[in-house]
Amino acid sequence: MKKFLIVILIVISILFVLGLSCSILLTKQMQESAERLSALEEPDLVSVKDGTYIGRKETPLVKVEVEVTVKSHKIASIEIKRHDNGKGKPAEAIIDAMVRNNTTDVELVTGATMSSLVIRAAVINALSQGK
Repeated sequence: MKKFLIVILIVISILFVLGLSCSILLTKQMQESAERLSALEEPDLVSVKDGTYIGRKETPLVKVEVEVTVKSHKIASIEIKRHDNGKGKPAEAIIDAMVRNNTTDVELVTGATMSSLVIRAAVINALSQGK
């Protein structure tokens, strides 16, 4: 019986260490992704031709696909085609701000920062195709 308990404790300890290691690695990857996404530059809409463009961006936890329509060098509409996320659904509110302000440089949604960054990056990716 003692041997069985010792084996169980060892297995639980190994699983704990593995889980902790995975959590640390994922956190590091998400921080690096956030830094890269934050550094993306605002596209110059004057150089974007009229049209509809598909943009995509993915991180380990968030995947986004958007359809962006440009008319007269202005963001006419943004439609989210795909947004795989944890609790990042509130971040979708930034698309209204992007259209209203004609810029991707909008305030991120608190509590859904990573989804906000990935949506913004997908829109930048779409706009870059119109140059």
